[in-house]
Amino acid sequence: GCIVAPDILIGCCSDPGKSDADADFDLQLGPRVQVLGGTFDLRSGGIWLGEGVVVEPGAHITGPAIIGARTTLRSGTYVRGDVVVGDGVALRGELKNSIIMDCAELAHPGYAGDSIVGYKGRFGCQSLTANLGLFGAELVVDVPGPGVTL
Repeated sequence: GCIVAPDILIGCCSDPGKSDADADFDLQLGPRVQVLGGTFDLRSGGIWLGEGVVVEPGAHITGPAIIGARTTLRSGTYVRGDVVVGDGVALRGELKNSIIMDCAELAHPGYAGDSIVGYKGRFGCQSLTANLGLFGAELVVDVPGPGVTL
């Protein structure tokens, strides 16, 4: 079964004066999820936790967010919304508007904003990515295949 013991749940039907019909977004839990603490903010979007996800005390998740199976959100994780995290990921730093693919490890303090972290990507302590224009030009990605547009 699931263990669900969040420290704070914001913006859901448990708020005073709100009924289930008034709730805009939900916290969805897969099988064997362990919420051992943390803050869940549903005011901007729902949060989905896949099978076997562990959320340690001190994590903060603002929706919308999708967290894949067997992912661990360690103490100090700050997910600021518009985030998709794959399966088997270890998180501790801050994420915003990012996609983190399967088996990545961002297990130390750091920041990934407006970014894509690839399969088995690794971030060391205090690593960061951001939406700053580092190259002075548009980034162009060539994708093989007919009719592919980004």
